[in-house]
Amino acid sequence: RNVRRFEKDFPDAQVILLHVIESEERAEGAMSPSQRRARQDITRYLKQVSDSLSSSGVRCEWAVSMGAPAVDIPRHAAQRQADLIIMSTRGYGGASQGRVGSVAAAVVASGKTPVLLAKPPEEVAAR
Repeated sequence: RNVRRFEKDFPDAQVILLHVIESEERAEGAMSPSQRRARQDITRYLKQVSDSLSSSGVRCEWAVSMGAPAVDIPRHAAQRQADLIIMSTRGYGGASQGRVGSVAAAVVASGKTPVLLAKPPEEVAAR
């Protein structure tokens, strides 16, 4: 229902799904086994979401990269001239950030692109 409304309200919109795996090394060969598994899981999930959106008529693409999420998410948004960043957050940043995680807080603080924070669905948050 929400996808149909989105498509109706924003017919020219394109959704870009991005997940940045926290890593000091950006090279694929430098990934640990757990990072490789995470990348496979994330790739599978983003492809599933992208396929679902695309089948509903929403233009969609996805990407998984390695790096610093708090830096790379705003950079990617700026490069793509995004109108809005929508992030899910689980609040892993601790009490100092309140209920918002440190990555989400840093992306919001970058101030270059508006950010909408959303609680992830339970099945995603459990991963």
